[in-house]
Amino acid sequence: MVYLYLLLFLVLSSCKESPKGIVLEEVSLTGEILFNDEDLGVSVPSDLCLVDTLLVTSNVSDGDTLVDVWGMQSRKRLNSFVSKGSGPSEFRRIDSFKANDADKCIYFYDRDRKKLHKVGYSELLADKPEIDEVFHWDFGDNSPFDLSDSYRLGDVVVGMNLSDTARFLMCDADGKLTAFDKVPEKKHVNPNLTDDSNARLYSHYSAIAPDNKKIAVFDHVSDLMTFVELGGTEPVVRSWINEYPDGVYLMPISDGRMQAFLTPDTKRHYLSGVSATNDYVYALYSGEKVAFNPNENAGYLCTNVVRVFNWKGQECYRLSLDKKVFALFVTPDNKTLLALTDKEGYAVIRYEMDLD
Repeated sequence: MVYLYLLLFLVLSSCKESPKGIVLEEVSLTGEILFNDEDLGVSVPSDLCLVDTLLVTSNVSDGDTLVDVWGMQSRKRLNSFVSKGSGPSEFRRIDSFKANDADKCIYFYDRDRKKLHKVGYSELLADKPEIDEVFHWDFGDNSPFDLSDSYRLGDVVVGMNLSDTARFLMCDADGKLTAFDKVPEKKHVNPNLTDDSNARLYSHYSAIAPDNKKIAVFDHVSDLMTFVELGGTEPVVRSWINEYPDGVYLMPISDGRMQAFLTPDTKRHYLSGVSATNDYVYALYSGEKVAFNPNENAGYLCTNVVRVFNWKGQECYRLSLDKKVFALFVTPDNKTLLALTDKEGYAVIRYEMDLD
């Protein structure tokens, strides 16, 4: 009986409730720099994940490779792979860089070729890691889809779409394609916008839960959060929006139609850092306008605010980091947050947490 009571308490206290609903708890965190600019050398990391005692980063450097493997204990680079280039077995960039503990692989998406690849955890320190193609969106030249990210979740592949056709595209194990969900109507910005221009205002960042059943999507220039749950006969989509895109420049094109472009008056809501566990979703949040100057704005899309939601869409915690960051990864036990910053040089920072 005592054990049952304790277990029930732990479940209920994972997101504090009051008679009025969720109590938002604010938490300040102080980090430890694991790798500084000098340690990283030529690497310019853009995303990261943790595999046992190995830190794995994708990067956008001018070097020859796009993935680096680092020892968390040795604090040294242990391997580099994924050749950079335009050849048959090379990549110009990689997206959707996610570790999947279910099948012990890291998946990444080649947006130019519309192909999803994987590399096994056991290959990370090999001289020539084996990289396998696992899926290809074979649309042809006149596709109505423009997929920015793609993930494998069990037997299905889901892509995040930027065009006005649909927000998501799913391919099941039999090859059946299902397009679902739409962006908000253009009347919320301007009714004369073209459909495609309106859709592209809702550019987004995403993450998948370790159970491979849930996707979290956050928009950059609207305060829009969307959760997708798989497993039933159809995807279940839930969305919450607090602010629509604002401060955009509307340019007439023809027949009274308009295109929209971001300006220094456009508020940026969520940034590229999104990570998910089976319990929570962690999203970097700005909520500020950004006047971009490439000569002065190193780290211009960084923030020190992390909003933490449960999968019901309720904000449970708001983390305040001691440094501004642009990407993050949270371990499945919600105990460790790793982040990237490019303020005053690139660095990898570790934060330890005790949220429950």
